[in-house]
Amino acid sequence: MDEEPERRAQFQIENLREGSAEKKRPRETEIIRRNPAAEVEMGDSVDESDEEDVVLGADDDGRQAKRARKTRKLSPLIFVERIDNEKLNAYCKLGCLSHDHKTRLIISVSSSDAPRRHASARHPTFLQMLNDCKNNEENSNKLFKDIVEANDKALERLKKINSKTLKFFKKIDSGLSNEVRSELTLMAWAVANNIPRVALNDSLFDAFLNSVGSHPVSNRHDLESVYLEAVDRFVLEDHKRRLSSCHSVATSQDGWKDQKRRKWIDSGVALVEHDLKKDVWTVDALDLDMIPLPGSSTGENVAALLKESLDYFLPEGCLIATNTRDGASDEVLASLTLVKEGNDHHCDAHNIQLSVHDALDPKKAHPPPNCEPHRLLIRKFHDIVVFINGHGDVLVAFRNLVAEKLKSGEASFAWEVLVLDNDTRWDTWLYLILRVLNFDREIISIQRMVELKFPQDLILTTEEVSLAFAMALILEPIKNFTKFVQNRNCVTLAYVPGMIDEILTQLSPDSFAAKLRDASANVRLQANALQKELSASIKTRFSGMFLGGSLALAARSFLPGPGMLSFANFIVNEVAKAEIVENILADVISLLPENTPADEIDDIKDTAESAIKLARKRLDKMDPKANPLVIWPVQKDLTVLHPAAKMLLGTPASSGDNERAFSSASFTMDNHRYMIDIETFRKEHRVRRFLVSGNDTHSQTGRQGRLDKLNSILERYDAVVNLRVPAENRQ
Repeated sequence: MDEEPERRAQFQIENLREGSAEKKRPRETEIIRRNPAAEVEMGDSVDESDEEDVVLGADDDGRQAKRARKTRKLSPLIFVERIDNEKLNAYCKLGCLSHDHKTRLIISVSSSDAPRRHASARHPTFLQMLNDCKNNEENSNKLFKDIVEANDKALERLKKINSKTLKFFKKIDSGLSNEVRSELTLMAWAVANNIPRVALNDSLFDAFLNSVGSHPVSNRHDLESVYLEAVDRFVLEDHKRRLSSCHSVATSQDGWKDQKRRKWIDSGVALVEHDLKKDVWTVDALDLDMIPLPGSSTGENVAALLKESLDYFLPEGCLIATNTRDGASDEVLASLTLVKEGNDHHCDAHNIQLSVHDALDPKKAHPPPNCEPHRLLIRKFHDIVVFINGHGDVLVAFRNLVAEKLKSGEASFAWEVLVLDNDTRWDTWLYLILRVLNFDREIISIQRMVELKFPQDLILTTEEVSLAFAMALILEPIKNFTKFVQNRNCVTLAYVPGMIDEILTQLSPDSFAAKLRDASANVRLQANALQKELSASIKTRFSGMFLGGSLALAARSFLPGPGMLSFANFIVNEVAKAEIVENILADVISLLPENTPADEIDDIKDTAESAIKLARKRLDKMDPKANPLVIWPVQKDLTVLHPAAKMLLGTPASSGDNERAFSSASFTMDNHRYMIDIETFRKEHRVRRFLVSGNDTHSQTGRQGRLDKLNSILERYDAVVNLRVPAENRQ
């Protein structure tokens, strides 16, 4: 208890509420604008008079008191440090750094509950210690000491990072030399292809560089702390630049666990940009951040982490207009805190997967008995693949037969091997079926080889092959739908209602009778049973999409073509149509600047209502195949609807881009690198997604896209040199 009074006074803050229970953050019901002042309504206001000194007492024997006597209980505000001359923001003192690692993380303290939410999401250990101190179960001095240590470590880390950044800029003081340019390029290539820095410093790699007349690369520590930091900062700046002119964005998120069972939340946004040269709109998705979730994955914690990340990237006043998520309860709650009710959208790829699982998943509590033959067939195909792949002599025989088929040109190299199904992805059932059907003759040949001892219960019958063919036909439209909704650079949500209606039509009884004319009556009967179960499940799960409050129907109202709200398997009545118009008008008003006068809002609403009628008349006369991203920018007399059109047309139908981010993350954090530092991983992941998203190496367009992203990085630092270095001193 011999701390200096100033140090003790720094940490003592009285509790803003009486009692031990803390007030929970109420659910928001309106669209949230990116505004630091928005959190004032989420909790109690903070007053400077709430901070009081720790008063030390002494007992009758004159000995020093064993603990501090506080007039009120501790508050989560001890976790933050106010920024000078700012009332709403403060630095986190628990070790968090900002995304660009230029400062400590800045969070809102406009309410006393904000630091608690932050600590709950990022620092659960500190929050638990605070609660223990309140209950006299922990020494508060230890808590204060731990806070000081965490804060000092963060400041020391910032100092090191800034010194490394200074080192990089010293390298380009005289211009962006070929050496620096080559090492930036090498860093981008290594991250895109998951090459560890240790491999880049291998002596054999240095020997290769020497053989081609190049200089050795910097040591692995500089590659990580200097060049990776520089490239990551550019990516952050580029994301913020692209989002700086956005009045609204559509967000999406999903959860993931790595090999060490650490929890992550991937945060992404979809935005619609105006290409002024071509006078068209373009849709793109940005993967902003892979956020670690050290605390429990509650909806409140997920919402707090997403809000902090979005606050960094989005400009003030930008609307988080819509949110796409899966059906997990924590993500549903987080979504409802980000957008108003009705503007959160359940991932359609996930929804259609649930429909397929309703019919074919044997783990369901009560799977439909009519689909028992289909489930047994999938299991049999699974066992066949396991037997072939799991026995060396059988696998060799199978590969020899496949090689002969490839030579004859009957098979593709993409179909060279059999694949197993995965419980978490319904389409792997389809791929399993298609691969087995593709190699049915080879499998039958193996079954006839007595020496391979193929199990009798795995021998396929003609009836089973016919049923598998029927199942492949039935699941094909659903596969096409799943692939479409995961597109990242086109309008998706607006087309979903029409595609669902078309799938139900394709799944009507005997719709595949012509293609199954050679199959037995029993196979056709079983095919109809599967179609019936799938149709019923899809219609039930997607029924909410055809109501008046549907986000998808509102987006569909901006598509060209007649009868956009008429469907063969669903009815959208006049009441629902009127509700759709009202929702669009509400979105138009929500997207107006915050300072719009009340009298102007009424006039704008009337103008928008007339514009909706005029737009629909024009769109009804257009080709349904026309691209709405080309049509809408040229409607210059309908600009009042442009913000709402961008918002709805840009909303993704699925969280497919987040799923691709998880694939990328698992590629980065593979079996050899799962111990990688968390912050290093986040930088690598962000840079890799920037370079490779939408740019594969299998097409010339994708290869050129990667080069364009690399050139944008080099041009960024060329611009820095041009500002810092006189022309006569540049290399």
